[in-house]
Amino acid sequence: MLRFLRPFAAFVVMFGATSFALSSALPWPEVCQVRERLEYLAGETEGYDAVFVGSSAMYRSFDPERIDALMAKRGIEFRSYNLGVPASRAWETDELLHAAMDAAGDRLKWVFIEPDDWGVGSERGNEDSYRFVFWHRPSATIEAVRVAFEFDRPFVESVEEAWTHVRSALHRATAYGAGGIIAREALGIDAPVPEYVAAAERGGTIALDDDPDPSVEWRRRDFIDKSDEVYDYRVEKFIERLGERRTAEPDATELVGAWVHDRQRREIEERGAEAIYVVPPYLRPDRGLPAIVGTDHVGTVFDFAKPHRYPELYEKNNRWDVNHLNAAGAKAMSKAFVDEFAAHLRRLERANGAPPDGVDPQ
Repeated sequence: MLRFLRPFAAFVVMFGATSFALSSALPWPEVCQVRERLEYLAGETEGYDAVFVGSSAMYRSFDPERIDALMAKRGIEFRSYNLGVPASRAWETDELLHAAMDAAGDRLKWVFIEPDDWGVGSERGNEDSYRFVFWHRPSATIEAVRVAFEFDRPFVESVEEAWTHVRSALHRATAYGAGGIIAREALGIDAPVPEYVAAAERGGTIALDDDPDPSVEWRRRDFIDKSDEVYDYRVEKFIERLGERRTAEPDATELVGAWVHDRQRREIEERGAEAIYVVPPYLRPDRGLPAIVGTDHVGTVFDFAKPHRYPELYEKNNRWDVNHLNAAGAKAMSKAFVDEFAAHLRRLERANGAPPDGVDPQ
């Protein structure tokens, strides 16, 4: 019996060791050169004061080169970097957040992060994708499973969602389905896109006007083909629904996973940085005002999903499509952001009696 068990045990040990080595070295998903941006961020010896993390709405809206220049005009030395990723949702953004903080160095003082809900949400249908599997480290998987059972819904649905996370964690731990990606990475088959590499070196972001992805132009044409009346109507309905959401008390279901925001803020603050949650200028009420905004779980919020306060961000000629700004819109967004951030620094100065280290707000 032992004669048969020894080879089997040796196989299990070798398989486990190989899987662990592969899973520990899994490359980042190739979305807008995430890995290259992280490497560039980590390689900058001067360090950065701030990083932006979130979805494409963050990635396309905040231009670090322009923001840093506008801050300099106010006499504030400021270096920022954008690590937003298209289609990123809460858990993937959280994974990026940890990587960004590790790469940014000790100079980091602010993290601008997009608030989101913690359920699987719109990621359904992408649950077998490499991106979805990638963020399932043990700690994130445990949190995601816990959140799955906090929803007020049939128990079997929570079990199904929890199993989705456990299965993805197992896939990650065994590098299941990642062999081709690792091989392509090792052989250099997927060459970096030059436009994205250049963007990595100038703040991490690229305007949709300059994005080489062919689908980007298709979305633009579809948006332009719709009449101004259709767009104006959508803005009006967005304002109406936002008003309803802002006056309604969030129910318990909408605040599921609020404790994850607490953990997220605590980790940022333990790094000596301030967490500032940023709501980009959406035209989707479900993303335009997550229920968590306005609670103690997220603290400071810069809310730009306000067409009345920021009408320039909702002008059709400043948008690439319904939910994204074009280069002109990003320019207007950068100015609005700097105004809001400078006002925040002045409030801190008044509250503390002195500006934060290295900052002289004007």
